[in-house]
Order: sequence, then C-alpha cells, then structure tokens
Amino acid sequence: MLWLVLPGIAFAQLNEPSPSRMQAGMAFSLRQFGWDVAAHAKPSARTCGYQLSGGLLRDPREILMINERLPGSKPFRLGKINHGMWFRPGVTRVFEMGRRRSRSDLGVAFVSDVHATFAYHWPVYVYMYRPAPIFDLYELKRYEPEIDDSYMIGGMASPLASLVEGGWIPGVGASLSVRAEWGNYRNMSNSLAIGASIDALASKLPLMQNPTQNRSVFPALFVNFAFALDL
Repeated sequence: MLWLVLPGIAFAQLNEPSPSRMQAGMAFSLRQFGWDVAAHAKPSARTCGYQLSGGLLRDPREILMINERLPGSKPFRLGKINHGMWFRPGVTRVFEMGRRRSRSDLGVAFVSDVHATFAYHWPVYVYMYRPAPIFDLYELKRYEPEIDDSYMIGGMASPLASLVEGGWIPGVGASLSVRAEWGNYRNMSNSLAIGASIDALASKLPLMQNPTQNRSVFPALFVNFAFALDL
C-alpha cells in the first residue's frame, strides 16, 4: 500500500503554493491630475511588495482650445507652459479582509502605498502663424503666453519636440485604497480599487503661466484596474 500512498503525498506537495513564489502584474489608474501605469510584484506569502508607476500630469483647470480663424488648426491648451509627468517607486502593503482561495471567490483588501515622487516638466511648443508674400508659414517656437497672440497659434506641437529640455522636482507620496479581486483562474486575478492619494513636491510644478494655478501638493481620488499572475 505504501507505493500507492507516497505518489499521492508527493502530488499534493507539488500543488501547494510555495512561500518563494512571486505575484507580479500591471495596473492602470485614472485620477484628477491625469493617469498612470504601474508594474508591481510581491512574494505570494507576504503582505509587502514593490511598485513602480509613471504617467502624465495634467491640471484639471486646463482649457483646451482650437483657433477657428486658422484653417487646419490643431488643439492647444491656453496658458499651459509646461508638460508634466511623474515616476513613483514605492512599497505597498496589503491588508486582506477576505482572501480569494478559488475561482468563484471574491477577495477584498485594503492596500496602502508609500513612495518617492519624481516629477518631470518640460516646455510646451506651439506652431505660430507667420504671414508670407507667397505661402503662409507656421513657426515652431516655445509657448510664451505673455507675448504670443492666441489668435496666431495653429496648435500645440508634439510633447516629444522638447522632451530633453526639462527639469526634475523630487517629492514623497502615499495612497490608501480598497480593492476587490476576482478571476477565472486561481493563479491569475483581476482587481478594481478605489482610493485616495497625496503627493507633495519640494517646490511648485510650473505647468501653467499663472503662478497661482501651480501647486506642490497633489491630493487626488483615483480608480485603479490591475491584473496579477502567480509566477
């Protein structure tokens, strides 16, 4: 009988989750100040993990305009002098309220995050209309709202046109969310989270021409969708 029992014991041990296994995945978040994507990983048997996120920063008060006086004009944002994005490496911790143990289970947890924030800003370039005797021209130049006539702006240039001309502002941040987790497979899951975050920079991020519109603290509500896989 022993030869029948031993293979069963070995098979059961192989199917038990190993403490050394990793859980890794990707996430997408939408918040008042833009959006970001993240890669995250943590040991399956632990509550602490690591996350690296990055995304675009936008002020919700930005005004999108199209100059209808110029044919073929592209949109531009009135008074916006810099683009913005940030990168946030951090540590996460999961507080499970109900663990997902099978395909039919719904897992519920609180997720906290503490991270460093590195905000990058670089100048906005626009196409300025320049009348000419034979052909009208558009000149690519750095946007200066105090001297540029908005009626002569033919649109905003690609952010890549001036990407190397920017600067960094460091900071710190944290977030807290409640997460619901589900999935068709035990080792693969999807999750939807709703939470709040705050990021504080060492100085104001100069996105807008008006200094009173710029800020150094970014409190936000966010919605996060993620998927994870046990490796």
